[in-house]
Amino acid sequence: MKLKIILVRPSVAENIGAVARILKNMGLEELRLVSPLCELKGKAEWVAHGARDILQNAVIFSNLGNALSDIDFSVATTAKKRKRKADNHLPEKAIEIIFNKKTAINTAAIVFGNESHGLNDHEISLCNIISTIPMHTAYPSLNLSHAVMIFAYEYFKFQKAQPSGKECTTDKGFKSLMLKAEEILNELEISKNKNLHNRIMERLSLLDETDIHLMLSVFDRYFRTKQLK
Repeated sequence: MKLKIILVRPSVAENIGAVARILKNMGLEELRLVSPLCELKGKAEWVAHGARDILQNAVIFSNLGNALSDIDFSVATTAKKRKRKADNHLPEKAIEIIFNKKTAINTAAIVFGNESHGLNDHEISLCNIISTIPMHTAYPSLNLSHAVMIFAYEYFKFQKAQPSGKECTTDKGFKSLMLKAEEILNELEISKNKNLHNRIMERLSLLDETDIHLMLSVFDRYFRTKQLK
């Protein structure tokens, strides 16, 4: 499983350079940037130092939807309380949820918002789960690169302890499960703008590899039975 780090509208060049350096230190290879608000030369390169290759190979996207198009599972990070009812997972738990999917996913992403404003509600809705770093309530603020370091380190710990697994097939993976669940919810007229829809999809996002395959078997049987009627 390959983990990508996605920065949405980063505005401080030094932060991007520091994130590139962190990725290099923790064995991560791909940095994705969504509509960066600063140059990737100069200050960013100076801070990146020995990780300039990560910076130079960073892939730039116009929106988060495009950046996530080939990602099987994604985690939105936020420090703010949101109107949307959803569980907030600790970084270690979020990474554990990713690794528990084993061969049900090939790629995952941790998504970080702008230094001042974070991710907006729509961008958070594009991700599967939400993760928040606990902080002292008197000053709940972290530098962007520090937040990335926490998640990258948790990934590094799990990755070292995990044997390399087989790649998932498109019809047996987590993404397939979510597409089939979406189809069933549409049939039941449980639309995306309803809290029930969001909670169901969120709970499905917590399933491990074994339970993903189990639910796929149930869904496949449902669709086969439906075709026979």
